[in-house]
Amino acid sequence: GHYLMLAGKASEAELSYARALNAMDIRIKYNNIAGNNPNAKLNQKEQMLSFKAYMLSLVANSLQAQKKLIEAEYYHRESLKIYLGLGGKNSIRVARQIARLSSVVTEQGRFEEGNILAQYSLKSYIEAGLPDKALNVISSKKAVASTLVNIEKYSEALNYFTAIKSTINSDEFLKKYFGELGDLDEVVALIFTKNFQKAETVAQSIFENEKSKVGSNHPRTVLAQAFYAVTLQEQKKIEEAKKNFKEAIPSLIEQIRNDSETSNISKKSQRRFSLIAESYINLLFAEAKLDKNSEKNLVSEAFLLADLARGSSVQKALAQSTARTSFKDKRLAELARSEQDLQRKINSLNELLLNISQAGGSSSTQDKIRNDILNIRSERDSVKKDIEFRYPEYFDLVEPKPITIEKTAKILNQNEV
Repeated sequence: GHYLMLAGKASEAELSYARALNAMDIRIKYNNIAGNNPNAKLNQKEQMLSFKAYMLSLVANSLQAQKKLIEAEYYHRESLKIYLGLGGKNSIRVARQIARLSSVVTEQGRFEEGNILAQYSLKSYIEAGLPDKALNVISSKKAVASTLVNIEKYSEALNYFTAIKSTINSDEFLKKYFGELGDLDEVVALIFTKNFQKAETVAQSIFENEKSKVGSNHPRTVLAQAFYAVTLQEQKKIEEAKKNFKEAIPSLIEQIRNDSETSNISKKSQRRFSLIAESYINLLFAEAKLDKNSEKNLVSEAFLLADLARGSSVQKALAQSTARTSFKDKRLAELARSEQDLQRKINSLNELLLNISQAGGSSSTQDKIRNDILNIRSERDSVKKDIEFRYPEYFDLVEPKPITIEKTAKILNQNEV
């Protein structure tokens, strides 16, 4: 299961973990002995229950990676119940499991609840006696900071980010372990507190770090570059902002659409995209005022971004995903499924590339994965072109083109709004 998760194959990992969980349930039910020593630690009831709780959390993690968030929450809660029975509410295991529960609740868009759980997890670590320099405490503070950003308490979040960096910079091991610690949630908090210069510094550092680790086309790199562009735009560094927006936005739009079609879009992702889109739209309208020859194209692009940002295209995409399975044309159904399967492979390889880069994998292995991503993306583009050629009406539904000024005027005239 661990290998499959590392390889980005969460559904296969889920099956592997589920088998292990079932085997542990059988051991507990019939008090089966592992090995020749019935008094060994692994044969003690408490140890078996602890391992069951761990397996439940692994199943939950694999479900969360597949965006099966309600199921993941159930397994995390079942794991937490066991840990509470074994060690009490202030044990490290309980604190760790509450942190996992906070993560899946937050991903569902239940931000207030996620913040409460993150705060309680941190409190449990501290009451269990862990120092500020403990990795669990640092990770917990980082989670609290992110949940504070989610509920728009930006100044409080920045206090946590500052404290975390201070702790890391005071210890050589921590500096080596965390490296260039950067978080886009900190960038968001800095933008909303109008500290644009520092936001630029942090965003640029994250962008360059991600680019060196996973390449310029990875979703994490593209998102960081888009936020970097936002910080430049806010400081009126128009040419630099324009350059980075134009490089990042096409990939970001494709990513948002693909995530929407595969039900992978989260409320937090939509919020982030809206912030980026609003900044780029402002730039496009400012540019349109100065360049009358390109005005129509620029405004049309702004319309498309606005549509994506407010989520209407996301809702369409979710409906389209369902429609694909019921299309009467077998050839179209095959092509649509093929395109979606190829996108899932790209997502899995991007996740694998990230995991390997974080684990310090060889550059040759990372290069091989990047090359595989490029080849699969090329294959997916070929399938999309085939769909566009054979089924143009369906393609326009799935990949809507920017609305034109003329079309907007006709709609308004017809309805006389």
